[in-house]
Amino acid sequence: MTTWFVNLAYGLGLRRLHRGPLTVATDFECPGPGSAFAAHDTLAIEPDNSPAANTLLEKVRWAPAPFTVRVLPCPRRCDARVAFPSPLPGGDERNDTVLLDWHAARDNSGRVVEAPAVVCLDILKSINVVSGLVGRTFARCGVHGFVMHMPQYVGRFNPAFPRSSKNLLARARQAVADARRARDAVVALPHVLPQVGLQGTSLGGFLSSVAASLDNAFAPVFLVISGADLYRVITEGKLDARTLRWQFRMAGLEGNRLREALDEVEPLHVAHRLDPARTWVFPARSDTVVPPECTRRLVERAGIAAEHVRPLPGGHYTSIFHLIGAVEEMARIVRQSL
Repeated sequence: MTTWFVNLAYGLGLRRLHRGPLTVATDFECPGPGSAFAAHDTLAIEPDNSPAANTLLEKVRWAPAPFTVRVLPCPRRCDARVAFPSPLPGGDERNDTVLLDWHAARDNSGRVVEAPAVVCLDILKSINVVSGLVGRTFARCGVHGFVMHMPQYVGRFNPAFPRSSKNLLARARQAVADARRARDAVVALPHVLPQVGLQGTSLGGFLSSVAASLDNAFAPVFLVISGADLYRVITEGKLDARTLRWQFRMAGLEGNRLREALDEVEPLHVAHRLDPARTWVFPARSDTVVPPECTRRLVERAGIAAEHVRPLPGGHYTSIFHLIGAVEEMARIVRQSL
């Protein structure tokens, strides 16, 4: 999504659409800044029969290890900010520290409660406006929402970090690994039950489908206005997809060179590893950025049943006005799966 449109939509309409109070820090019971918790990777990637899948899996695999989850001062409107090291560091210290904004589930008296959690991934070129809305809505519905700062997003942004199409793909691989480790980070925190879901919107949805395919550690998985076949999205999609197409062309990536580069994070290669029983897809009915065929291919490759496909009214951008209702439905699915 385009940043200016999302910010405008959020300012004009989404706050009014958000029924009920936002998460507030009264009766604060989340761990305070300076707290630290021991965590350990549970990553367990099984080999695949597909050579393309195995090649992708090797690009995002790391050796499981213990790590520490730290609580930082929270400058944003959340209950706490937690940090942990990226499992695929790229050499930039600021970017290689993964940040999660914690929107805590509370009871009617405002006390933090034990509840399942969902890790939320944002859209392209944004400042966590959409994922922040998603995280707060999950919290209001009784599910801990953890908004991940993807590589070079918000708190991880380093203006000195070189921007290029090559770095964009490297950041995408890092985001996949960060999201998977985030699952093990949040279960190390108090009040969080072992059940952790994953939600991604637009670009975040593409990355979430890959992260969830590694070893099916997330339950449930919610993919919003996304799909598969990145090459088709970039070469045929409009608006933001057209911008990416131009950026890749300027970097000399077209045709087979572009296809080969995108293969490193292509959801089609691993979608068959998703668990269709706990994966839901929320496409936009009139999407011109992610062609409907790209969503259909993901659904078919993963074997997702029709009842797990919940179309949203509007296009890739205007569907945001129906996002809160969709997240409320996701929260019900999370609670029912306990």
